[in-house]
Amino acid sequence: MVYKVLKVIVRWLLKLTHKKIYIHGKENLGEGPYFIACNHPLGFMEPLILACFLDRDLHWLVRGDMFENPVLKPLLVSTNQIPIYRSKDGFSNLRNNTGILSMVSEVLLKGAAITIFIEGSTKLVKHLRPLQKGMARMSLRTLEQAADGHDIMILPIGMCFTESTHLREEGIVAIGKPLSSKEYLEAYKLDKAATITKLTDDTFSAMKECMIEVSPDREPLFNDVGRIWRTNLKLPFWPVEVNDPSRFHAEKSMASMIDELSDEEAQSLKEKAHSWLVRYKNLKIEYNPLTGILGLLGWIGNYIPMRLAKWFADTVIESPEFYATIRMVASLVAFLVYYITIFIVVLYNPLFLWVPIVLALLGIIYLYHRHQEVEKRKHIIPSEMIQEREDILRSIHINPIKHNTHHD
Repeated sequence: MVYKVLKVIVRWLLKLTHKKIYIHGKENLGEGPYFIACNHPLGFMEPLILACFLDRDLHWLVRGDMFENPVLKPLLVSTNQIPIYRSKDGFSNLRNNTGILSMVSEVLLKGAAITIFIEGSTKLVKHLRPLQKGMARMSLRTLEQAADGHDIMILPIGMCFTESTHLREEGIVAIGKPLSSKEYLEAYKLDKAATITKLTDDTFSAMKECMIEVSPDREPLFNDVGRIWRTNLKLPFWPVEVNDPSRFHAEKSMASMIDELSDEEAQSLKEKAHSWLVRYKNLKIEYNPLTGILGLLGWIGNYIPMRLAKWFADTVIESPEFYATIRMVASLVAFLVYYITIFIVVLYNPLFLWVPIVLALLGIIYLYHRHQEVEKRKHIIPSEMIQEREDILRSIHINPIKHNTHHD
């Protein structure tokens, strides 16, 4: 019950805090037992998106030390979390894994889907890091002990975010074709270690197909060129969820092209991209008077919870991997407290019951106004900057006209 209620609330929150969430391959998650193998660049954002936008209730393998928090533990249990302990959690905790592995097997054989962030830690990078072997080990161990006829599918997922530390940006989720653990079972019976390594390596290869990857030294250049390329995209305010693979393929191709540049070409492109973005940011926009005024009222009326959430994230979070998620959750708490307080106050004067409703509507208009501000800047780019943009994109063999897509 808690899982389903939170799924509805957080789904709407994700739609308010993201400009777009592109997902393709949802049809690859069928019925029956699954391990969902996903990369982990952005703290809690990946599990929230998967839980809210995939069509099945999911279970999760999470760090065992989180269950030691008496406040968190009831929430973790009620949202299908399963603790798993690591060597650095201490030998006494590692012994708990024996019972936990049996629990994992039992959950799988009941037909559940278990998500595992298989890199083993969170790191804000745009490439797939080496995978842990625990998932392959648990999958094959479960099948070996189960009756004939069972299979456990391994679903590869790659996730990427355009502006990882900002709200109202875009997420891209690519879901690949599942691997069958059963196909490795006979080899596992002959050589357990080699087969676990083989299944892990094959999962790594399948996940790489779902990733937008660029080498670490080229990542800043990819981010800048991506920002320039996206000024050629016209994005409506709604819907937020877009089930379309074209965005993933375009950005994956762009990352690959940037990696292939020589150092001299990359340096030249870096300078051009930086100059273009500075001028783009300084373009002056003419605001729509109506949405401008209503947006300003929405900003004023919702300033307190917005500011408190940002202050909390800025003060508490040092790691960029967790900033966007914590700010989003802090926003949820701040807005709930804010609106409940207003509602309690106006209860004493029924004539003002409209106040929280109007404030909420004005808040949405403010988000719409901010969205239109971004979109309008795309329409006022001078012709010489448009030509420069095309030259920049053609230098990495990207056709700027081809990808001028409308997601209506």
